[in-house]
Amino acid sequence: MRQGEGGGSMDEVEVFPALRLASMILDDWNTNHPEEWTPWEWLEEAVLARRRWKRAGRRSPALAARNYQRYQEFAAKIPEGLLNKVISDQ
Repeated sequence: MRQGEGGGSMDEVEVFPALRLASMILDDWNTNHPEEWTPWEWLEEAVLARRRWKRAGRRSPALAARNYQRYQEFAAKIPEGLLNKVISDQ
């Protein structure tokens, strides 16, 4: 999608730093908590769903609810300490 076509590209650009930070936090977490090793895909989906939920809340309650549900689905799989660290650093 090119910039200006629905604003999607700006959203993608804004999410890259959050994903990069989440990846660094996850690498550290998995190194220091091997008993709670967490796959990147779970954390990535939780971060993206949370951002979509927060953004959609301003525009569409139905869309926000779907993204909140997706966030909850992945958040339930992720150790609470890891999720809290990622959320607090964003």
